[in-house]
Amino acid sequence: MAPPPADLSYLFTAATPQANWFHEHIRQYNAALAFTSLGVEVDGSVNEGGGGPPTFRIHRELCHRLGSLLPCNGDRTTHTQLYIYDPHEALGYRVRWNTTLDLIIMECLQGLILTHHHWAHIFKYAPEVFVTNSRFS
Repeated sequence: MAPPPADLSYLFTAATPQANWFHEHIRQYNAALAFTSLGVEVDGSVNEGGGGPPTFRIHRELCHRLGSLLPCNGDRTTHTQLYIYDPHEALGYRVRWNTTLDLIIMECLQGLILTHHHWAHIFKYAPEVFVTNSRFS
């Protein structure tokens, strides 16, 4: 297995204020950069009565919701839709909707995804498909 990129390794292993901030907010960074949202019916009955750590039990099935590649009228642009946008514009949306996250860390993580993630490369060509396909114009 190849080692992680240096910037990602730094965020996970360094003992700096920036890396500590990343550790404290890692779930929010993950959500802000996700391609999909989680679709699940959670069974909350397993946590009734307390006495132990919270448990996440799924009832029925787990799915990933991709949604439309174009936002519907009035909806904000989210998830995979942001990977179609210019990276600077997408970063602006992510930072605007996640005001507690650090801009430099968000920019670093977005850059890592755009450079190293297979699906990010595929989605960046979607605008060309929309332009050349008459059903979308």
